[in-house]
Amino acid sequence: MKKKLLCVLLAAAMTIAAPVTAMAEEESSGGGYTIGFLNTLISSQWRAQLMEVAEAGAEELKESGKLEELIIQTCQNDVNTQLNQINQMINEGVDCILLDPASSTALADAVQSAIDQGILVLCVQDAAPYEGTYCITDNNELMATALATWVAEAIGGEGDIVELTGIPGHSDDTVRVEKMHEVLEENYPDVNILASAPCHYNYSEAQSIFAQDLATYGDRIQAVLSQDDMAPGALLAFQNSGADYVPMVGHTSKSFLTSWKEEGLDCIAYSIYTGKIVDAMNIAIKLLDGYELDPEVLGPNSFDENLINQIRLEPPYIVTTDGDPDASWMEGLTVTQAISVDEALELCQDQSDDWCLDRTMTEEEIDALFLDK
Repeated sequence: MKKKLLCVLLAAAMTIAAPVTAMAEEESSGGGYTIGFLNTLISSQWRAQLMEVAEAGAEELKESGKLEELIIQTCQNDVNTQLNQINQMINEGVDCILLDPASSTALADAVQSAIDQGILVLCVQDAAPYEGTYCITDNNELMATALATWVAEAIGGEGDIVELTGIPGHSDDTVRVEKMHEVLEENYPDVNILASAPCHYNYSEAQSIFAQDLATYGDRIQAVLSQDDMAPGALLAFQNSGADYVPMVGHTSKSFLTSWKEEGLDCIAYSIYTGKIVDAMNIAIKLLDGYELDPEVLGPNSFDENLINQIRLEPPYIVTTDGDPDASWMEGLTVTQAISVDEALELCQDQSDDWCLDRTMTEEEIDALFLDK
């Protein structure tokens, strides 16, 4: 019953305003907590938006008395740097660490040290199988299934595609790529991946690598399967080469959506919402206040099915040219709204060109994750 209520609340409460915490008006019973946010990297506009959203959400929580300080550090995907940052947070005596893990294995001892010191540790954005933690992530499995299904069906279930991946070994990328390959192998065995290369969620790398793919394979390329900020790079490679556009995974930034509409592209795009960091802060504060997560909202960890500690949040939106809610790639998505590129542009009309479709959870949504105290 609680699961069903959560899905209804999530579907009803999606917002497109700039993310702020929906819980700021209610005074916290504990209050004044210090939270550390250890970010993995800043290599894209999406990550820059994530930082802005984190700071804006923290200011609202400070005004409500729930938060004393949010300390943000970035390791640029360097594991040793993040290990040092965890130890620094321990020494500073933070109440909670929101950890975007640079590794799903190498941080175990440092995470355990934090837990031993009474520090709450939540893995955010990317999962990791660390005992004693909770993970708050995107539902990468459902998202990857939707993207692979759309790309395969866009070329009639057979043909040659190019794959642009993220950061090798990074948990998000690992889960997504494995699931995409599984979907293609099981359901579309006649789809062939001509080339695959990591682009580190960086559009400049994606542009350079895909330009080489275009030069090598030319008209053989029938679709592009990618993630996140690589789409703008692939689009630039198309434009610079003069090659005909093919179906591709897109992006939910206002600038890309505008190009999509103007160029008549055939795309699918999903909204990985940056407001999740504010949701994580609100979840952390509820836990610090002594509330207990409802076991029904927790699922198996992406890397250890025996560890039941992960909350998977669906993307708010899947954008396609026509926004068909009954399309095959929407199967299994109970919260995500299917919208057209025109509808997505309407949501973006008052935002900057770099802004990506976003949301935060309401107070009711956050409360639905917990048992009554």
